Amino acid sequence: MTTYRRRGHWRRSPGGGRHWVGAHDVTRAGSTPWRRPSSARSYRAVAYVPVPRAPQPPRSFSARWLRPNARCPVCGALVFFYANEHGSRVFFDEVGPPWPKHPCTDTAAYRAQSAAGVPRSSPTRYGFFEGRSAAQHATSLDGRADGGLTLVGRSYGATAWSPYLVLMVEAAQTGMRLTLRRLYTLEAATVWTTTSTVALAGGDVVFLRAGQMSCFDMGRHEAVTLPVSFAGTANTTGVLSRLRELLAGRPATSAPANWYADPTGRHVYRYWNGSRWTEHVSPGNGSLNVDPLQ
Repeated sequence: MTTYRRRGHWRRSPGGGRHWVGAHDVTRAGSTPWRRPSSARSYRAVAYVPVPRAPQPPRSFSARWLRPNARCPVCGALVFFYANEHGSRVFFDEVGPPWPKHPCTDTAAYRAQSAAGVPRSSPTRYGFFEGRSAAQHATSLDGRADGGLTLVGRSYGATAWSPYLVLMVEAAQTGMRLTLRRLYTLEAATVWTTTSTVALAGGDVVFLRAGQMSCFDMGRHEAVTLPVSFAGTANTTGVLSRLRELLAGRPATSAPANWYADPTGRHVYRYWNGSRWTEHVSPGNGSLNVDPLQ
């Protein structure tokens, strides 16, 4: 039998009321001393690791190069949207020749509704590593029945021109001098000349094929195709060296969490969580698997 002193405390009666009970002695049967239960509960910490969603196939062929920057105001489809400060705007299903316009907005009735003062807008490029992965993902799907593409995308892909990033635009005595590099690659930059003049700037994307260059002229607000001549290779050794260092095994430390090309080569994609490679991999068809690096 054990006797101990219990300090005063509040007690609730069966009827729900509360009343104070002063300090008193308590006697309990048994030889084990009574211990006050601890008010602190112990919890086992379990780290929650979210499973990334598997990358999905692109719906347009050009989505491997540029990010669709708008939705059609009529049907809601993802489209490539260009607008200038004068109120001109146009929606494309694909970028690059033959520049197929989105049918919902390629009507006189819709163009009549186009109001002035629309902010300047154009499709945006992916980051370097994200762009390489998007292109590799899309290429892995090209051998499938439809590659997840729309009908326009399948037709467009059969005659697609090569995309190039504009690094520098210089005025020449007659026309322009352009320094270009194939988009999302480490190939040496090349210099091209043309006798025409178009509204281009560093960071724009143009398309080349067989001595022809096609681009969207924001000044005239229309797609144009013009002849260009190869003038040599540009000296960009410093930039190439830096990019090769970044590609040595992992994305740049500032690369956001996303799917990138698997550095082991065992899969098409591996998920980068912002600081390290994870075990989540994908063959590029929308499915998700697990394969640890080690």
